[in-house]
Amino acid sequence: MEPRRAGWLDSLRKLWFPLGLALCLAVLLPGLVLLVGHLLGVAPKWNEWLERRLGISFHFPLAAWTGWALLAAPVLLILLYFLKLRRQPRTISSTYLWHKSMEDLRVNRLFRWLRNNVLLLLQLLVLIALIFGILGLRLHGVVGTGRYYILMIDNSASMSARDSGMPGTRLEAAKEAALREIDAAPDDAVGMLIVFNSAAEIRQSYTSNKSLLRQRVREIEPTQRRTRIDEALALADSLANQRVSAENEAVKPEDVQPGQVRVYAPVEGIQATVHLYSDGRFPEPSDFILGNLDLRYHPIGSGDARSRNVGVVVFNALRDDSDRSVVRVFARLVNIAEQPASRNVELVCRVDGRLHKQFREPVTIPAARRRENGEWIPGERSVTFEVGDVDEDREAVFHLLAAGADDDLAADNEAWLVVGIVRKACILIVGAENRILRAFFDDDSTRSIAEVDYLSAADWQDAATRGRRFVEPGRQGAFDLVIFDRIAPEKADDMPQANTFFIGVAPPTLGGKELEPRRNVFVKAWSSAHPLLRYLGGLHEIGVGETFRVAEMPPRTARLLEGPDETVLLFTLTRGPFTDVVQTFPLLTQADEWNTNWPLQPSFPMFWRNVVFEYGGVRDSNTEEVLRPGSIWRWRVDPSTKQVEVTDPENRRSVVERSPNRPEVEVANLEKLGLYRIAGTNPSRTLAVNLLDEDESMIHPRESLKVGDHEVAGESVRRQPREIWKWLILIALVAVLLEWFVYNRRVAV
Repeated sequence: MEPRRAGWLDSLRKLWFPLGLALCLAVLLPGLVLLVGHLLGVAPKWNEWLERRLGISFHFPLAAWTGWALLAAPVLLILLYFLKLRRQPRTISSTYLWHKSMEDLRVNRLFRWLRNNVLLLLQLLVLIALIFGILGLRLHGVVGTGRYYILMIDNSASMSARDSGMPGTRLEAAKEAALREIDAAPDDAVGMLIVFNSAAEIRQSYTSNKSLLRQRVREIEPTQRRTRIDEALALADSLANQRVSAENEAVKPEDVQPGQVRVYAPVEGIQATVHLYSDGRFPEPSDFILGNLDLRYHPIGSGDARSRNVGVVVFNALRDDSDRSVVRVFARLVNIAEQPASRNVELVCRVDGRLHKQFREPVTIPAARRRENGEWIPGERSVTFEVGDVDEDREAVFHLLAAGADDDLAADNEAWLVVGIVRKACILIVGAENRILRAFFDDDSTRSIAEVDYLSAADWQDAATRGRRFVEPGRQGAFDLVIFDRIAPEKADDMPQANTFFIGVAPPTLGGKELEPRRNVFVKAWSSAHPLLRYLGGLHEIGVGETFRVAEMPPRTARLLEGPDETVLLFTLTRGPFTDVVQTFPLLTQADEWNTNWPLQPSFPMFWRNVVFEYGGVRDSNTEEVLRPGSIWRWRVDPSTKQVEVTDPENRRSVVERSPNRPEVEVANLEKLGLYRIAGTNPSRTLAVNLLDEDESMIHPRESLKVGDHEVAGESVRRQPREIWKWLILIALVAVLLEWFVYNRRVAV
């Protein structure tokens, strides 16, 4: 062996123990520092810094005295090697034992303790593994920020899709990702759970109890509802972006002059990280401001265009004008896959519960394509069926099925439709003769959807006639809509159990508010989103001769038509389950002259048709209400009807009671797709609940979201944090066994 190499090996043999000891102490020092931080109460801040910068966290689960004992253990271990042995002199017959005894004496000398003692290194290694193991070290993947975090989990219909390559549904994948986020959060972090579909609810308010939060996540069940995120964001916004400061209200002076109000204590809110687990199949909120919310979007589903789905997005029917017994059924199907999809579309028609006709048509839906901006445009195909011999007075139920093996979402493969049931509105018009109202309500098209009765001004003044034709029927809920033309009940107690429309007069529910006369007013603004004004145009051309202005409008009043100077020409008031519509200008003056040019506009008959349908409860064969999971169905029943029986698509029966003060019954538990049968409505009804949502059928996960002005890119879900304390305990056990082995070899004779 070369001299230089031999010298290097000799130096290494001499230095291995000091280097090993220095390495052990260097590794032990951070553990002692973390332990001291926990004992001093600064562990939360240190944990936040470590997780943000290094992706690690720790937690000491034992009592404080065990922490102090662990701190003292390394010092006591080294002191044991400094202790001087107190032995009585004895005669030793063996030179070997005498040599071993002299070695034990040398170890207690202060400046000669540093020698090749492998037992010391093994014991230090046991302490290192024990300390770091008890500290519960974890290695994190993607690192989050913030002490408060909100989990938003989408459990709508599209989250029941089963993507190729995924063992379960998207909802199951979202729940697993949320559980990993909970496990990875620091122990002092505070989490909340919001579950959303077409509505949103807080399943668990802010809590630091991880076990409780995990349990709430596991309890989430899939639904067949559509997806809307606005309400979920509003819930998170109400908790993070406070609008009013309690401290500001407490310190604000009582005698603040108008126009001099200022902020005395700023509104801080709560910084929170929102983890959104969804496939993004919802309309993007365009006017939402995140504020204190740090939104993290985690797309759930196959992101490489492998999703396959054919869905029914439109399903309706229309009777032939020339032959009312012929029903034309329309359906539109979309295909989101990159390849054309073939389906055998089946239509089954049942009349009064019996099979009437059955159709089958093979169709091929074109492939979807992708725009340059990454947006998917589905392929679509429409089909039409003509069904004859369907009488208007008989109930016809249509079932459309377009299922296939290569389909990731089953909820949109079928749809139902009910036609043939006609319900007319029961309307009473009170007031003087009005030729404008007569022209509309006596028309054949109106008579086909409404039964109209008139109560003249003279009959209204006669108490007996008013009681027989208005008061008693009104109390029993005999009317759907009562129109008061320049005549109004004197007291709120005289109002009927029905929706009302007041023309040129104030209802008694206004409470005697001051009415200011106005003349020559034109419409300047209107609420186009309200059902009464939907699809109406040219409203700015409406002029009014005489009207009145309510000096102080009630709070939360829906303003439909507005003129200048805060003059509200049309508004609605809520009266329990009923709605009172108030038109502040008459159609005719007391001299029987026209007071407005509105009856000359095309929007006038369309407006009154909206009134009859919206507040008269009209249902006919061509306007059957579209119900989706989560909808509420209302139906006006006879006053003698106290309850109805509901049979859901799974043949489960339930009884729905009618509230004593309501003329209609409400069925709210429409959560499953399919047919619901309602018994007790005279005649019995069948309801069809469908998905019919193109956004829900487009199950390609969005790669990014736009929330307000912010573009939120999709992030990978957090990887499961690695618990390394188990391996450290295993290392400690191995070191103990190795120490026992070395010690036994050294003492063996």
